[in-house]
Amino acid sequence: MKKNKEFRVYVISNIHPSRHNYIDHICSKLDSRYTVFRPHTDERYESDNAQIEFGAFHRDKEEMDEADISLVLMPLIGRDCAAEIGYSQGIRKVVIAFVEKMDTDQEKDWLNDWMVKGFLDYIITTNESAYQLLFANPLIKQNLDSSIFYFKDPFGVHSIA
Repeated sequence: MKKNKEFRVYVISNIHPSRHNYIDHICSKLDSRYTVFRPHTDERYESDNAQIEFGAFHRDKEEMDEADISLVLMPLIGRDCAAEIGYSQGIRKVVIAFVEKMDTDQEKDWLNDWMVKGFLDYIITTNESAYQLLFANPLIKQNLDSSIFYFKDPFGVHSIA
């Protein structure tokens, strides 16, 4: 019997403590075929040491290099996340964005980042209105017309929203 392929996943998300439960919840829904690196769990982020940037950068870069998939947990991404998306695409990783909601202007802000949108390979959402907004976006529609997926609630995400 052939063994299922295993995948390494690098999570790209805002690592503010207010997002940790959300990140952990989504990642917990991935089955055992996925080995997930969540940068916020790296103890280097807990230190005020002057070496934090150096250590965190190199650890994250190593993890991105080893990953098969970069999973972007939208919305609320920042400059570092945008850089990680571009780097992942540049080293030919599959870049998948998961969009739970886009109700506020802040949650829609990433739609102004044309390079971020252009570097996504797939978008998955559990929100029908977000799906409509994504599909109406000219760059996303042109690049990802058949790669935008709407699932009612594949991960049980709405239970923590």
